[in-house]
Parts: sequence; C-alpha cells; structure tokens
Amino acid sequence: MVFSEFGIVVTAVSSREEEMRVAEIDLRNGVEGEMQIGAVWEYIEYIDWPSKNEMLAAGRRAGEAKSQLWSVNLPGGTAERLSNDFNEYLSFTLSRDKNRIIAIQVVENLHLWVFDVQTGAARQLTSGLSRAEGRFGLAAGPDGRIVFTARDKNNYDVFSVGADGGDLRQLTKNTGRRNIDVTVSPRQPFDRVLI
Repeated sequence: MVFSEFGIVVTAVSSREEEMRVAEIDLRNGVEGEMQIGAVWEYIEYIDWPSKNEMLAAGRRAGEAKSQLWSVNLPGGTAERLSNDFNEYLSFTLSRDKNRIIAIQVVENLHLWVFDVQTGAARQLTSGLSRAEGRFGLAAGPDGRIVFTARDKNNYDVFSVGADGGDLRQLTKNTGRRNIDVTVSPRQPFDRVLI
C-alpha cells in the first residue's frame, strides 16, 4: 500500500480471480476504484508513484518467469520494462527526488560441483556471479568434459569445462536467447552438442 501525491489517495495491490489488481481508495470519501493497468499481472510485489501519470511496479506479467521493474503510464495503463535481465526484483523504493530507484535484486549463484560417490568429497568446478551455470542444461561428455548452459550477458549460451574444473570453453555465442536442454554425442572425442 502506498500514498499517492498529497496523501489523498492510497493505492493498494489486491487479487481477484488469480489476477493482480491495483485499487485506489480516496481517503476523503472512502470510495474505492480499480485502476486500469493494462497487462494481465500474475503477481505484483510492490508499487510506487514517481509522478501522478506514472506508476512503478515490481511484478511479473502472466506467462513470465521472473518479477521485473516496470513503468506503467496512466491513465492508459501501458507497461514498459525498466529492468531486462535474468535476475528477479522483489521490492524497491524511490529516492527523495524520485530520480533513482533503489531495488532488491535476487541473484542466482549456481555453480557446478563434482561429488565422489565413494568418499562423499565435493569440489567446486565453476565460479562467477549470477551466471546460473547448469540451470537449464548439464551433460557429461564421453571424454569426461562437462557441457552446461550459463548466462553470458542477456543470453544463455553453452560452455564446457574439464572434469577437474580447468579448460573452460564457450561453445556458443549469441545463438539464441535460451540455449537449453544440452545433450552430448556419445562419440569420443565428442563432436556434437544438441541444444
């Protein structure tokens, strides 16, 4: 719930029939109305008002996987993404002058590890921030190399690494936004990777 300009109207997020709605409540007379915010929202985490004609939202539209930061122009309700990456944004606040957004960003740090079945010993093979290594595809090659997906800027690409964590190689570069579901040829040395 957030106050709009001058503290006269409160804006709140509610849900109805599995869709998120934004309601306005006029504190002078108690009248409640639904705002027309365009896109069908699956989830809205937080809202705020930088101006009377713009609402900011941390939310996820129907069919999308992660919550992003959005600018919703009013009264038309057209929504434009402010963030456009593979991370998720849960909440935010505006600076006093309303020129900056301070947001909570969820970062996935997924790395490849090798576990010895006999001893239970574990060793980390990859490192790095927010690359989601192996999240959408992971396969062992016949020569011991490990093929996996990882983020490279705003794409998922395919990489391989030696069984000891050395000799990291990038196998694809910008060949599509989501290179996922890696399958490796059984030939040795492997010469085909299906994605």
